[in-house]
Amino acid sequence: MLVRHATLDDLDALAAVEAACFPPQEAADIDQLANRVESYPNHFWLLVNPAEPDNDCFPAQVDDGMLVSFIDGPCVGSPDLTDDMYASTALHADDALWQMILGVNTAPMYQHRGCASFLMRHVILDSALSHRHGIVLACKEKMLPFYSSFGFIDEGRSQSVHGNAVWHQMRLPFTVSADARDDAPGADIRQATITMAMHETTAYMDHERTITSQFPQLV
Repeated sequence: MLVRHATLDDLDALAAVEAACFPPQEAADIDQLANRVESYPNHFWLLVNPAEPDNDCFPAQVDDGMLVSFIDGPCVGSPDLTDDMYASTALHADDALWQMILGVNTAPMYQHRGCASFLMRHVILDSALSHRHGIVLACKEKMLPFYSSFGFIDEGRSQSVHGNAVWHQMRLPFTVSADARDDAPGADIRQATITMAMHETTAYMDHERTITSQFPQLV
């Protein structure tokens, strides 16, 4: 498996996986996905299986294999996720402090195999290395345990009514005050998630186990 960012060549596969993961009123269509890829390609994380694709299993082939999973969302200055972030990319800025997640998508044939968890850890590590204040997403109640397992904190009902659904806002903060650092909610889980992502990332590096000098800042 390899992790990379998106290009417009990935659009058909992205749209196929998105449509398989969300009902029509919640799924981004291909035009919305194209706008997002054009606006913030480096804020799409794709997990790709480079093995020979089986086109009979799922129509999500990309140039370098089969699209397994993807996570996407803009970086914004606001600390809360709002519906206009789904509809427009206007609020995105590469240097903004909050990484929003609009979707966590895994092709049906790869679900329940840890693929989304692996990719989420990669997103968390990338966001921490980029010195974001944290990550924010909205999820349905049944998904609360999944996101809590990474250290996300449930902040209650989201102001988002995307797709006419009820959502919970979940936040993974990277910055906390010094006096609250030791007992900050989810701090231990968050640190364990980052540490695991570091080990997974370096496993794909060269034989000398080279580690970027940024990593020690997170341990």
